[in-house]
Amino acid sequence: MNVVLISVLLGTLLVLVVVLALTLAFQRRVGPDEALVVSTSAAAEPRVAFSSRMVFPLLHRATSVSLREQTLTFERRGETSLRTGTEPIELQATFRLRVSRTAEDVLEVSRAMGDQASDPAAIHARFAPRLEEALETAARATTARAIEEDRSSFKDAVIALAGEDLGGFVLVDLNVTGVSGGAPSPYRG
Repeated sequence: MNVVLISVLLGTLLVLVVVLALTLAFQRRVGPDEALVVSTSAAAEPRVAFSSRMVFPLLHRATSVSLREQTLTFERRGETSLRTGTEPIELQATFRLRVSRTAEDVLEVSRAMGDQASDPAAIHARFAPRLEEALETAARATTARAIEEDRSSFKDAVIALAGEDLGGFVLVDLNVTGVSGGAPSPYRG
């Protein structure tokens, strides 16, 4: 009877060790500034985890999405300066974006960008046209002197033109520096 009891205990212990090893092997953790999107072929909606989740290689596909702030800087000088009528405006604008820490926004970013959701170059390529257009439109309605005197109004105008719906991203801040009016450039007409 002691042999049977010992065999049962060793068998149970072996099963527990195997289950623990599998749990540790397939447990995928993410840092505090990341989210994990796990999709399966059976589930209609992918699931979002902000700390850890079981990911089985043959059943799940996991994508990591960075929640860190991303910085996009645009420098408009010389022939690429912004225009207000005939006056060029030279400036540097630094936008700070991040993914909102909600499951819905993380899913939206994951669907739109896939594995490139954490790639700064892909984020820059996605938002550069929209943010530069907002800068150009806001600059057409003002002068370099007005921007220098009241940067917060210019900043608010650019943020309003960029819009609220950024596909899961949030425009955290805009910093405008190095504002100057220059001589009309011979390259732009």
